[in-house]
Amino acid sequence: MSQRAVPLYSSSASSSSSSSAGSSTSSDSDSYPETSSSVSTVGERDCSPHVPNQKFLIVTWNAHAVFGSVWGSHDLQVRAYKCVGDLMSAHDIVCMQETHGTPSDAISLEQDFKEHRHFGSFCADQPGAGGVVTSVRKSLREQFENVAFSEVVKGRITPLGLYGPQASLQIINVHFVPGLPHGVLLDQFRR
Repeated sequence: MSQRAVPLYSSSASSSSSSSAGSSTSSDSDSYPETSSSVSTVGERDCSPHVPNQKFLIVTWNAHAVFGSVWGSHDLQVRAYKCVGDLMSAHDIVCMQETHGTPSDAISLEQDFKEHRHFGSFCADQPGAGGVVTSVRKSLREQFENVAFSEVVKGRITPLGLYGPQASLQIINVHFVPGLPHGVLLDQFRR
């Protein structure tokens, strides 16, 4: 049994980047190496690899504050929000860390970037620290029947699972506290 490999594109951006990140998208005529996989089963369950039925673009970005103009200048916040717009228009999945803010700030993403569904987690006791948001383009999200979002560590570690009959996708968005001892990092991942 032969299955066509589906590439996972990755790009990064900073507040000085433009929307040229979308230029890395390839056409359907690109050739990808054929991979062979054997179908294995556990009981009656087919355990062969499944992939979404479309290519998708994913990006991760440490925003250094998208929300919370109280902690930075208005100009910096405007530039950060413009960068969010550039990332949203060029990518199917956007993982942002260190967004800062509160759950009510995330409502602005729903209003301003309607083509994506947004999953956020914030440090309630420190709105000027941490914060992670994972945004998934609705056309990609619609390929899956179930969505599971959880907060392993509020504002720091959030798994997002997309599950369907043809494919499953697990995205883990992480923002560590700088200088955290190694043992504490391992404890957070073990939760």
